[in-house]
Amino acid sequence: MKLLNQWHAAELIAQHLNGEVRSWYGYLTRNIRNWHKQHGYKITVHVENGKLAYSREALLEFVRVMKTPSRQKVPQ
Repeated sequence: MKLLNQWHAAELIAQHLNGEVRSWYGYLTRNIRNWHKQHGYKITVHVENGKLAYSREALLEFVRVMKTPSRQKVPQ
C-alpha cells in the first residue's frame, strides 16, 4: 500500500473535488480531531516516520462519499 503525505493527499482530493490544495490541506489537518464537525466522515490516517500519511484508497473513498447525491448540499 503506497501512502501519500498530507500535501499530496490534498492535491489528490483537489483534483476530484472543487477547492484549492491549501484548503484541503487544512481540512486534512483538522479532520483528525474535528471530523464530526466537518462532514461527519473521518479519513483513515497513518503515521509514517512521524508524519501523517494517507492511502490513495482511503482518499478516493472519501471523494466517492462526498460526491454521492445525499451528501451534496441543496441550494436554498
